[in-house]
Amino acid sequence: MTTIEGMLVITIFILIKICITVVMAIFIFQRFFEQDELNIFDFSFLVGLFFIGLIFGKCIYLIYLLTYFTIGEVESLFLLKIRYIFIILTAAPFISLGNMIIMNRKENGAESDDNLNFIIVLLFIIITIYLVIIAPSYIILNIILAIIHISSLTWISLTFIYAYRKKRLLGINFLIIAIILLVDLILYIFSIATSPIRRETIGFSPLYVIFAELIDLLIIIVIFFGYLKNPT
Repeated sequence: MTTIEGMLVITIFILIKICITVVMAIFIFQRFFEQDELNIFDFSFLVGLFFIGLIFGKCIYLIYLLTYFTIGEVESLFLLKIRYIFIILTAAPFISLGNMIIMNRKENGAESDDNLNFIIVLLFIIITIYLVIIAPSYIILNIILAIIHISSLTWISLTFIYAYRKKRLLGINFLIIAIILLVDLILYIFSIATSPIRRETIGFSPLYVIFAELIDLLIIIVIFFGYLKNPT
């Protein structure tokens, strides 16, 4: 497969992936707006925001890939920073959901817990986005993302497992989502560990990108299934 053919396949696959994610997001938000009372900390709204973040993130990633060989390093770094900002915004709803699970242990009122949760998530977004913006190079940027990504996935997975064990289920199958996020975490760490070898051996490989995007799509579908499937 030539690079041009590979990029065409990547583009088609990512566009299909975006369309699938859009359908999932519409379904989730439809469920949310059918409720009698609307709350921004409702789990349907938070999961919907997660899928919205995925959609915009993939759009930016597609632009990054399509311009990979045609723009300079400064412009490429700028696009990568925008993509990483959307990764942060995508993680924020699940971090908020994890915070809610832990905070529900307290005897405080729901309003005070929501306020504290909002402050924590807002600080997370501000600090991490600031670190991404000031990153001077690809190496520093990738180190920052690795720290954010690993710590976020670990927190989300552990809190979701805690919710499952304590039967704080909120209509979501937290165990399914926690397991697939742990798989995502393991694959991400493996990808980081093998990155130098890939750069030396295959460089930019359309087949590798397609394979990675396929795995990512399967993870998204499992998360959606975890949202739909009532816990038992």
